[in-house]
Amino acid sequence: MKFKAFFTDDGISLLDKRFLPAMDKVGRVCHVFLTPTHAMLLHNLLGATAAGPDGGGPQCVAQFAKDLLFREYNLSSRNGNQIAFCVEVALLQRALRSVLAVHAQPPAAGDAPGAPAIQVRLVNKLPAGSRSATPFLTFETKGARAAVVQDVPISRPLSRSDVERLQAALDAAKDLPQVCSVHVASYGS
Repeated sequence: MKFKAFFTDDGISLLDKRFLPAMDKVGRVCHVFLTPTHAMLLHNLLGATAAGPDGGGPQCVAQFAKDLLFREYNLSSRNGNQIAFCVEVALLQRALRSVLAVHAQPPAAGDAPGAPAIQVRLVNKLPAGSRSATPFLTFETKGARAAVVQDVPISRPLSRSDVERLQAALDAAKDLPQVCSVHVASYGS
């Protein structure tokens, strides 16, 4: 299972300024669902068992065309090139703000023109004092005076059956009228 991409400026701005603050108000934990064509933030689609203690509340879906959020998007898995995992929204938002602060630094004298990219990828790391690797969503960028690597802990990637359940719940949510508790937003599709 592999995922590596570089954010577009518009994509990271959309997440930082609009979607992650809204998702944080809806619930503490959300699923990130990556497909070959889309990246989605999903809250409470599988209920309390898969999404943590937030189950039973409103459902929220934010779907983005991969080209809106990312460039050089590389994704592969045995689940039909689909990857899903849970993440705490506040930690994700904090990591994005950290890399954005470094990314926004003006270039140093003598540096080549063009801002460095913000990279995101899935990694397994061995935390201090642990015997088994833990999955992280890692954000990296370099600025004029600093570089930053932010590791956001995530759940183990969902199994094939859970990814299929998540896709079925997403498909069912698309058929509901907008007056229901589920609103599906698709950007850049």
